[in-house]
Amino acid sequence: MYNIINNPISKDVYNIQRYVQLFCSAVQLFGKMTGAISALVMKPIEEIGCYLFPQVGSLLFKYVPMKREEDSASEAQMPHQTKIRVLDELDDLIKAADLEHKHIVPYVSSNEGFSYLGGFCSSSIVFPKDQLFRIGKNSFGEETEKDRLANETFRFTDGEVRFMTARLLSHIKHNDDLIRVALKVLAIAAILFTLLTPVGLFMGLSIFGALVALHIITQRHLEKKADDLAVKILSKLKGQDERQAAEIAISAIEKIRKQNIEKRKSETFGKILYTKKGDERFNWTSVPLARRIALLQKKFLSSQAPCA
Repeated sequence: MYNIINNPISKDVYNIQRYVQLFCSAVQLFGKMTGAISALVMKPIEEIGCYLFPQVGSLLFKYVPMKREEDSASEAQMPHQTKIRVLDELDDLIKAADLEHKHIVPYVSSNEGFSYLGGFCSSSIVFPKDQLFRIGKNSFGEETEKDRLANETFRFTDGEVRFMTARLLSHIKHNDDLIRVALKVLAIAAILFTLLTPVGLFMGLSIFGALVALHIITQRHLEKKADDLAVKILSKLKGQDERQAAEIAISAIEKIRKQNIEKRKSETFGKILYTKKGDERFNWTSVPLARRIALLQKKFLSSQAPCA
């Protein structure tokens, strides 16, 4: 058997690969730790542009638009039949969310999770390719019991994909991005005000700190509200009530928690990036996942919770 330890060239290659991996992990850790600062300093400029021109922002991030017509770009990501099924599902959710009057353009990405851009006039929704076209399993909209997706950690069921999409639509429906962008613009203004006027460092930092706190509180409120609204959107689909929709929502959030716990175990700096409970340690604007589940259980699954 070939032994890497007795081969000095292979040992050198192995060590180089290990150092490169550690360097990449360190860069990832640094990016996570500075993400909160970046989100309040540099990100707003990007978000303002993406809010006003969501389709342009989608192109900048190299998302692939999903159109009903046959095209090589989107069908390199998934078969045409799967794409049409996704668009039909999205149309049903848009109708359930009373958003038919808004211009919502769907995109697919190989490298992103569920996300959206824009708000009041025009919006883009981004779907992760691997949650729609499942290799070795039935594609989104065709799930069967044999797929056993409920038992998987990193792939969502059809119902869970619908919940994640409904959350994005709830943010668009209430124009949440406008509030986020406004708060971040105020934070930038506070920094500039501190630098350009003789108000003193303490006063400037106090204003900035207050705005950061307001941003975190507001963001958490919007995220909790998005869960509730997504459940109500799902409950409008045929054959579901609020209790059933809430159970789907809880299973999706629990799956995200399990994903983070697995990342904590497998990634080099996972124990730093993720807590034992499965929350992102440096994502200060996110409501703890266990708290989100508890709130949904209390509102929709308690004995006093009304059914649709």
